[in-house]
Amino acid sequence: MGTNDQDYYSLRSEMDARMAEVKSTGTIKRIFIGFAVVFFVLTLLFFALGVAPFAVFLLLLGVICLIVGIRQASKYKAAKKKMRELEPQYNALNRQVMDGTYPFPSMEFYEACAKAGVTSVDDPYSGEKARNIAFDVMTAWKFPPERMPGYLADPTSVQRYFAEGKQLSEERLAQKAAEAAAEAQLAAELEEQRVARNRAGRYAVLDVVAREKFNFAGSLLPMYGSAKRAAMLAGEIKTVKKCADDYQKRYDAAIEKANKELREFNYTHVQKEKNWGIAGGIAEGIAGPAAGVAAALDTMQQNQQIRASNEAAYQVGAQLWERKVNQAAHLSDLAEKEREKQRELEREYAALAKKIVVSAFPPAQLFEGLVIEEKTVARKNTNSKGNEYLEVNVKVKSTRDASLPANANVVVDGCLIADILLDGRQVSSAVVPLPVYGVPCGGKAVEATGIGDGYIEADKPLDVVLHPANLWIMDR
Repeated sequence: MGTNDQDYYSLRSEMDARMAEVKSTGTIKRIFIGFAVVFFVLTLLFFALGVAPFAVFLLLLGVICLIVGIRQASKYKAAKKKMRELEPQYNALNRQVMDGTYPFPSMEFYEACAKAGVTSVDDPYSGEKARNIAFDVMTAWKFPPERMPGYLADPTSVQRYFAEGKQLSEERLAQKAAEAAAEAQLAAELEEQRVARNRAGRYAVLDVVAREKFNFAGSLLPMYGSAKRAAMLAGEIKTVKKCADDYQKRYDAAIEKANKELREFNYTHVQKEKNWGIAGGIAEGIAGPAAGVAAALDTMQQNQQIRASNEAAYQVGAQLWERKVNQAAHLSDLAEKEREKQRELEREYAALAKKIVVSAFPPAQLFEGLVIEEKTVARKNTNSKGNEYLEVNVKVKSTRDASLPANANVVVDGCLIADILLDGRQVSSAVVPLPVYGVPCGGKAVEATGIGDGYIEADKPLDVVLHPANLWIMDR
């Protein structure tokens, strides 16, 4: 419910449990005390008639029923006390709900709408769907059914709740983003301090991730035609699969945790019923049939209380479990999205055998047809351990050779070599593989990246010169 500290749903659930306990113990108390009175009256009657043995038996039954009734009276009193402790807070919130001043759970309403695919309530269909969702939210929060229509009596209430919930949700996201930004700024400041302490010239030391990219680019250099694209697609498939597996593992872990918490909750809150037959048999063996009957009846009424308490515990446990599962659902969705990416990449990989590769154009000629729109080289700091590398970024597009058919969807593919210069002298070089699907002939510009591990000297500009390594034309 947005920003409310008081949770009407939780308080209502607890109050319902207390009221059920009071009702149960009160009913059982009245039954057994009533039986005790009847047995005592019958005892006096049979004593007056001179049937002393049966009168003693009835007296014993009356005493047992009175004892059980007194025990229930004590439980009833304790339950009543717990309910009175909750009543002021419950009544205050309940009055707010009954008079319509208790805030509608707008943030939960907006998030339920978003989950159901309702992104706007301006059209009649979406407005009616959102209205139904509003009733579902109020039902989940245990609003009294007779008060629910009052919250939606105003024709603009759905739009207002939707707008309020969206604002609260965005504010919460903004707060998290601000916290993340503050942490990122602190990390950046610490990184700047580290760089300032290491201004002297030195050779770059690549970390594990940068080294893998550096080595992978080098492995693409001798490849030709579909082999290069196959290697790049295989790398992307591996990355996407790992991402999907990670999301799935996080989802499975969240579900396992929810299941474990539910088992622990049930173990703590669910009581085991007693065997009235055993209890009655023991009492009968000690004090006779009357005691056995009374003990069996006492055990039965205890089991009735246990069942009522267990039912309430099961409901609360199920609701807590459902919340945990719903919170983890987005991880399963993300895993499925990554799997769909993987399937699409695998389809592309399978289609490579049919791709046409044209080797009639010399690499120098294809390089002359490339238009380098941007080229930059920068020093990159990867962590606080001094790991750095040189990153070359290129934005390139290709003109279309007149000899190519107009309807041919072809690209220039291959690798470029970037010579990195400092004060006019080469200090490093980087392999710059063109993107996995190449540079479209006559199409838009694409970006390519390479990594170098040469000499780094602070505060001095670097320059980059590109030339072809191996280029060809092939099907998109």
